[in-house]
Amino acid sequence: MICNDKRCKEIGDQAFENLSDGLKAATSLKQINLCLSECKKITPKGFQHLADGLKNLESLKKIELDFSLTGASDESVEALCEGLQGHPLLEELNLNFQFCEITVKCLRGLNERIKTYPALKSIALNFNGTRLTDEAWENLKEGFEGLSCLQKMDISFLQCKDQGVGGNSLIGIGKTLKLLPFLKDLNLDFNRSLSMHDEGLYSLSEGLESVSQITDLKLDFNQCNMVTDQGLERLSKSLMTLENLENLNLDFSWCKEISLDAIKIVEKALKNLRFLKKIELRIKRAYIKVDRREDFYVSH
Repeated sequence: MICNDKRCKEIGDQAFENLSDGLKAATSLKQINLCLSECKKITPKGFQHLADGLKNLESLKKIELDFSLTGASDESVEALCEGLQGHPLLEELNLNFQFCEITVKCLRGLNERIKTYPALKSIALNFNGTRLTDEAWENLKEGFEGLSCLQKMDISFLQCKDQGVGGNSLIGIGKTLKLLPFLKDLNLDFNRSLSMHDEGLYSLSEGLESVSQITDLKLDFNQCNMVTDQGLERLSKSLMTLENLENLNLDFSWCKEISLDAIKIVEKALKNLRFLKKIELRIKRAYIKVDRREDFYVSH
């Protein structure tokens, strides 16, 4: 079910009730992908209908739900979480709540559901533009600590309202990484976080040093104005330990406390990574993109 035209934006609770009836009969369903972006007529009651249909579909291996720009509330997500249970074979979970009206209150229910996915290999959570605060990871960490099979992790907190999600949550993520030995692909987006700080980068760096299998790394700290050269230098040292790294994307553009000379710090760290193929760096006003490690150099 893909909603990408004007008619789909009119979808409301009744459609979800009808969908729920169909899902209850789909006992062998292995994948569900619902794109409901901008469907603003869905209320918590509609989310409850969807949850009733999803609950206990034991054959599901992939769940992808896009509720961006729907205005979904904590009550809506809490209702949805009732349906995110009974999926012991689930390998991939993608949830998009971009620009929804949710707070950290709803994360505890999501945390409890993530705990029940022992086979999960890939997770993507998009909280861009929500009302989450820097306590976000404190309310999610227990769910991730049991994901020993996890290979791909994509978490986005871009431009959350007020001070946003920042350094304290990144400290928690750094600790969580130490429990994910098979992680290969990591994408963290803290773009425009007003509460990001060097201590968060220190913890992230320690966590990265424990996941030596990583091949793809993308970190976005654009306009995180409390981050300094010291934080970037510590991160760069951790990059030197990622011997299997193939693709790297770092964004520290428009960070007021980072100097242009910081590029040299990153350059030194990357030169000895023999498997590195693609590099994309944004530091201050400099932008560097290369497709081969041997072409990597910095000029000012």
